[in-house]
Amino acid sequence: MIKPWLSQNDILAHKNVKAFISHSGMLSTLESTWHGIPIIGIPLYADQIRNLKKSMNAGAAVKVDFHEITTENLKSALLEILENPKYKTNMEMRSKLFRDQPEKPLDRAIWWCEYVTRNPKATHMKAAEFNLGLFGSQFWDMQVIFIVLISLFVCIIKKILKNVFMKSSKKIDKSKKNN
Repeated sequence: MIKPWLSQNDILAHKNVKAFISHSGMLSTLESTWHGIPIIGIPLYADQIRNLKKSMNAGAAVKVDFHEITTENLKSALLEILENPKYKTNMEMRSKLFRDQPEKPLDRAIWWCEYVTRNPKATHMKAAEFNLGLFGSQFWDMQVIFIVLISLFVCIIKKILKNVFMKSSKKIDKSKKNN
């Protein structure tokens, strides 16, 4: 079936889905966990690596390295997930724990949206960075220190190299005079 867009969540909810090949982004990991589907992760960067590592530590996923991906690697990972029941069991346990919440996520999202509309000036919910001003929130103070340290390091290296080259050129000049 080829379509311009398919609902990943609906596909993962289907009873015949046994494994999920994913980049292991946060939403994909959450949806896979919600439905209890083990993951074959091919992370590329950032949170994907961390998300997959957590799933692997829970025994609910296997990794295929993107830079070393081959038909054999992918087939091996798929067979590992399909033939070893621990992955399904572990992901079902994660799903059970994940679903054990006081209210449904949609109800929680609706409540928070309504909360913000009821309390439009809820300054207590703003991130602390908003109180730091532009200089502090962009960490310019740390950036300046970092630039100064790098500049100082470069200057020291230049002086060392200059002294080394000056001494070696003096030795060369002395040897030419002696000859």
